[in-house]
Amino acid sequence: MVSYDNWKLYRFYPCNKDDLSLVLTVQEGNFDVVFLQDHNQHLMNMAEHLFPVDMVISPRFEESDQFQYLINNLHPILTVDNLQALIDVEAESISEKGSTYCWNKYGTHELVLEIGSSYGNRPIKTLKMKSLEKSLGSIWLNGGTHGRDWISSAVVTFAIEDLLNSKDESLINVIKLFDLYITPVLNPDGYNYSQQTDRLWKKNRAPTDSPIKCVGVDLNRNWDYRFECNRIFDTANADPCNDAYPGVKGFSEKETKAAQKFYSSPEFEAQSKMFISVHGYNQLIMFPFGNPEDNLKEPEKTAWMDVANKAGLSMAGSSQSDVEISCLPETKFQVGSIKDVVGERRGSGIDWIKQEIPGVSLALEIGLYNIPEGFIVPPNQIEQKGIEFMRGFRELALYFQKNVGASQSDKMQCDYDESFETAYCPAA
Repeated sequence: MVSYDNWKLYRFYPCNKDDLSLVLTVQEGNFDVVFLQDHNQHLMNMAEHLFPVDMVISPRFEESDQFQYLINNLHPILTVDNLQALIDVEAESISEKGSTYCWNKYGTHELVLEIGSSYGNRPIKTLKMKSLEKSLGSIWLNGGTHGRDWISSAVVTFAIEDLLNSKDESLINVIKLFDLYITPVLNPDGYNYSQQTDRLWKKNRAPTDSPIKCVGVDLNRNWDYRFECNRIFDTANADPCNDAYPGVKGFSEKETKAAQKFYSSPEFEAQSKMFISVHGYNQLIMFPFGNPEDNLKEPEKTAWMDVANKAGLSMAGSSQSDVEISCLPETKFQVGSIKDVVGERRGSGIDWIKQEIPGVSLALEIGLYNIPEGFIVPPNQIEQKGIEFMRGFRELALYFQKNVGASQSDKMQCDYDESFETAYCPAA
């Protein structure tokens, strides 16, 4: 198991693009440093918002002149003094195979329906929940795209439990009116490797053509939409050793190919669809597109922006800013297209879903949190993160039902303020 003993997590708060550029002078190939965000100076500088930058550093790099220069000029905050200590506490909570998932410990991904397999031949399992009445459409929900993102898988399974046992009339009607397809772990090899070998592992475990035997592809950049543009515009991530390496071609990976085949199934062809890809890290809600030449058309773009903002406000209801920094806005969900929130990014799942699958009424990527511990979410916070996500999910389901034309009077409760009620909950 890779040890992060005495490795520290620092959070930098860039107040302008010059600050951000200074942080990003640290090279991704430096094996004494792990960036928890994608490390690409060109793309991050194009982003509309300045996010905190989390950097995990080894004891050796902490003593380097380069890091001391960063400390003296940008004054980052030390958020974790010893990352391995957090990992050890988290490891004690990992469930044994086949045990009950009770949302105060992390579990394995034993579920129901196999839609394909990973490079390592681990099954990609999906729970199918058939609507109790005549189906109005399908809701697709997935997590675990990145190996280290355990909380996304835990929250997605929490959603299953909450939907099946909820007393909330809105969520009860989700079960009645929609077919649900829930994939907690899209990247089972990366998830397993993160649990067994390297807690911060992100990609899948497929071999690459790297001369130094670097392994893995970022599955959230391997969907075949505008993929070839990666070679032209995103050369910084072309190195197979980079955590954001997209692979040699769209759908080159068994995991994304399995998802593509499943979502393209003829059984979905005539249905309206909502797709949500859940991630843990970064507090954001994004819709297509990541390519600068592509845009959602109006009035769809405004409608998606409005409902995403509503979901973000609901999810952040109990969130507090982790630190008061004058040059950053209060902690909240950043909402917008991929290119507006995090900069240019091609090959993402929501872009392909929106462009290639007919009848998509909503396609979002949701990052759940922005906490000082980075990816190491304390297990006792799993249930709270699940509750917060379900607040946002409820708003999205209300919008989806309205969009497919269901009656509000006898199908679903509405408690929006007047402006949202007018927009999303018209009288039957």
